[in-house]
Amino acid sequence: MDNCNIIEKLQGKKLGVIDRASSMLCLGFGSKYIDDTYKGIHNLEVYEFRIHVQCAWRIVNNRLGNIIVASEDIYEPKENGIVPESFDWELKDNNMFDDKAKKWFELTENIYVDRIYINKFKDLFIDFSDNSTFQTFLNYSSDSECWRIFGKDIINGVKLPHFVVCGNDS
Repeated sequence: MDNCNIIEKLQGKKLGVIDRASSMLCLGFGSKYIDDTYKGIHNLEVYEFRIHVQCAWRIVNNRLGNIIVASEDIYEPKENGIVPESFDWELKDNNMFDDKAKKWFELTENIYVDRIYINKFKDLFIDFSDNSTFQTFLNYSSDSECWRIFGKDIINGVKLPHFVVCGNDS
């Protein structure tokens, strides 16, 4: 199976989760299942397809022309204003990303991938059924990892190859 097939398999899949691991964005699509094979963690809930993003990104509302949530929101407190000295962005539910992503997901809990494409700079775009778009912006000229798509073929139980994009991929 080549890398294009894993991208094509996302077409029509439901967005199941938007979350983060530290500053890395984690999106889950399709069927949810239990994976007991990951580093000895038992009963880990994962999704059929996952996208991990380590570069700049945003989700926009195409109808209203505004940004719903973006990568730098992780480093901002929930409330706009002066950043208190005690602010710790890594604490769950303590930053603007956690707050905005949760609200958006609750409002659009049944959204599906309408279209997924990659431009010549390897930026990833996902158009959703609610007229929003997820966009990445590769902001590395080095070979640092920017984003990856990976998953599991639920029907055959086969782990699919990771499709990894780095800043200086040619």
